[in-house]
Amino acid sequence: LSDQPLKTQLEQRGYRRVVAACQEELLSACARKNITLAKLTAVKPSLLPKVLALPDFLFKMVAQRMLAIDPKARSSMWEDLQQGRKTEVEYLNGAVVALAAEAAMSAPANAMVVDLIHQVETGQISAGISAKELYKKLAA
Repeated sequence: LSDQPLKTQLEQRGYRRVVAACQEELLSACARKNITLAKLTAVKPSLLPKVLALPDFLFKMVAQRMLAIDPKARSSMWEDLQQGRKTEVEYLNGAVVALAAEAAMSAPANAMVVDLIHQVETGQISAGISAKELYKKLAA
């Protein structure tokens, strides 16, 4: 949605807060469904949203490993959008929305991401949503 490399996104708190909100929804749905997530990073899944939500200066100190990525790296979803292909958003954020529904919960942050990606896929809106604008949409 940002139309920016991953590292650039990670350096901006607004984007990280949206990702953190999406992760919190996943964690809540998993907890309700008794699903244990594997630890795939140096940070436990339950702590990752808190790390992502830190102010920029603290995040840069705490998450140096996360930021040690190729500054030009992009997500596969970005590549799909650039090529005009259908993205995997239904298998990622859409799966969180479905899991939350199974757990009698909602996942508004993930639902927002799904909706916005579909709007980009269909040409209703363009990618390039700023961190501030995307976070505003989440907070609305």
